[in-house]
Amino acid sequence: MSELEQGPSQDAESTPGADPKHRKPLLDMFMEFVELSIDDKGFYPQYGMAIDDEDKVEMACIVEVESCHMWMLSKFVDRSVKEAVFAIDRHRDASPRSVGLTYDDFLTIVLYNRGKGVTVGICEYVPRTKQMQPIDWGNKVWNEVVKQEFLTRAKMARENFKERQGT
Repeated sequence: MSELEQGPSQDAESTPGADPKHRKPLLDMFMEFVELSIDDKGFYPQYGMAIDDEDKVEMACIVEVESCHMWMLSKFVDRSVKEAVFAIDRHRDASPRSVGLTYDDFLTIVLYNRGKGVTVGICEYVPRTKQMQPIDWGNKVWNEVVKQEFLTRAKMARENFKERQGT
């Protein structure tokens, strides 16, 4: 699996995964959908989007957080996938990883681009007003949290595969 990297700030010129053949980069399409999907309770279920070599868009509605990771891992290894993105709704708590957050609600966003790797960001938001901050691609704490989540899921998937193979 690719190293999780810090990405640039979100703007039209430097959006990670931007592909000039699309009217809008995948991340922009996804974030417009996210904004429309937020309600008073937040962003649920989780969603993912992927674009393949034929420019077909796949959209996934994912209820369980663990399934989000497994869906994204499947996109990492699918050679026809050019880009993929998903978001997990999170809530600030009393742990040290919440230090520096402005709002109680935020999304961790994972963006995969074949050739560029994986980028992790957070997007804080207010459910009632749908006010959203720009994506912060440089949050080292949440980059590490998400990296560890992926490593755990990848290890579990490998162990499950080995069990099914009887090795």
